[in-house]
Amino acid sequence: MSSIHEECGVFGIFNRNREHDAAQETYLALYALQHRGQVSCGIAVRNDQTVDCITEPGTVPDVFNKDKLAALTANGKGDVALGHVRYSAQGEEDEINSQPMVMSYEKGSISIANNGALVSTAKLRQKLESNGSVFQTNSNAEMIVHLIARYRLNTQNIETAISQAMRELEGAYSFILMTPHKLIAVRDPKGFRPLCYGKLGDSYVIASESCAIQSIGGEFIRDIKPGEILIITNEAVYSNTDNCGQKSAMCIFEHVYLARPDSVIDGASVHRSRLNAGKFLAIEHPVEADVVAGVPDSGIDAAIGYANQSGIPFGLGLIKNRYIGRTFIQTTQKQRERSVQIKLNPLGNEIAGKESCLLTIQLSEALPAQSLSKSSGMQAQRKFI
Repeated sequence: MSSIHEECGVFGIFNRNREHDAAQETYLALYALQHRGQVSCGIAVRNDQTVDCITEPGTVPDVFNKDKLAALTANGKGDVALGHVRYSAQGEEDEINSQPMVMSYEKGSISIANNGALVSTAKLRQKLESNGSVFQTNSNAEMIVHLIARYRLNTQNIETAISQAMRELEGAYSFILMTPHKLIAVRDPKGFRPLCYGKLGDSYVIASESCAIQSIGGEFIRDIKPGEILIITNEAVYSNTDNCGQKSAMCIFEHVYLARPDSVIDGASVHRSRLNAGKFLAIEHPVEADVVAGVPDSGIDAAIGYANQSGIPFGLGLIKNRYIGRTFIQTTQKQRERSVQIKLNPLGNEIAGKESCLLTIQLSEALPAQSLSKSSGMQAQRKFI
């Protein structure tokens, strides 16, 4: 089996005193993280020692309705909950790979929602299988749980087991674990993928991006440090930093494209990062143009930054169909190109007759060459930077 490369969104809530409807809050948070994955989604809720989980292919509103959310909290409002939206870069859309994954072992149940891509997959899988592990999926998430469970059998607590397992995990990962008594956030020592936590009343929440915390009325506290294991219990919030201290190598794709502009990642505003990218682009690559237009949505901020620095007016050049998801998430190049054609359409009246139109583009959603010829009479010259 090949490994899945995951660019996903994760969320977790430790619902102290059951002050919230854990399933509902998770559902709303996943809505805010929908841009991180549209292949499948899922929610797992723990009520006392029982874990109920629903995972299906599709987007958050397609999968969940009032009846399904109510079923997740039929035994109460939920003590702890996990949520996940998934995108698979290798076209593996099997429902079996959907998350959160709920598993049981000698110490009880353990559930995981993961965002990342390990480079040590083949080596670890072979090691675990040779020691008797049986896998039901080809997801990194299942392998991570197998590894942690093995270490847990010989350690005093799960955070120590996680810390030891992290020494064998090579690559990008930010995951949340739900155990019978804890909610745990883990970020790889390089900090490739974002992860943060905050408060919602007296409860604690963990999310891939700060926008998910703020969208449900929560208060952002801080980012999880690269290599940190953050543990939340009824009594306290504490962390294990044994794997911290390496040089950070956060994926720049988050700031360029993947993250929402209203998020803050490792102390930096995504919106401000894109503005600055456009500003520096104008300094390093000045051009003569009549208008600066960005490819929606991520390219808009960069276009504004370019326009502000260069003095060239900013304008709308392309209109986005809001009902089309992120096209880089499509599983084949042909599907991506077709989706972009449907997704983006030139605003002919605004750019027709211009001598030159500068388009700042997103790294992964270049406009098909034929798209700008859709509107008759359009004379604008394209300049992609």
